[in-house]
Amino acid sequence: MDDSLFHNMEYDLFLRCMKEGKTTIDETEILFLDDLERGDCIMGYLPSIIFEGKPLHFDAPFWIGDGCDVQDGMEFYSAEEMLHAPVYGGRSIAQAWDQVCVLNLGMMPLDLWFQSCRFRDEVVEEKGVWKLRKKEDRPGEEREEK
Repeated sequence: MDDSLFHNMEYDLFLRCMKEGKTTIDETEILFLDDLERGDCIMGYLPSIIFEGKPLHFDAPFWIGDGCDVQDGMEFYSAEEMLHAPVYGGRSIAQAWDQVCVLNLGMMPLDLWFQSCRFRDEVVEEKGVWKLRKKEDRPGEEREEK
């Protein structure tokens, strides 16, 4: 296996990216480290598009495409539903999280995506793993006296 591929993000942070990033997470790619033959798995959020000059809105804007067990992919109403769908060899992204490497968020390298996200002050990279800072370690957060 390529040494540059490893589990690189905590699940709670990935879920928050999916829920809050929305328009900036379209075309996000992950890889299952224990199933490299599956290749890159692509997902995203697409609430509407312009089709033949008219807006077309989707009731289920979250989607999974290439890499899942369903030929033409699937659509979901929420990020949680998408991440818990057992469409990767019978397991979900949430179930297999310890084997997931996030390749990008919205086709952007992780460091660049986090520099521009709304909750950038709440995110830290430690030893190559992206995670949410503990509340008391966030800039501007006051610590409670004990």
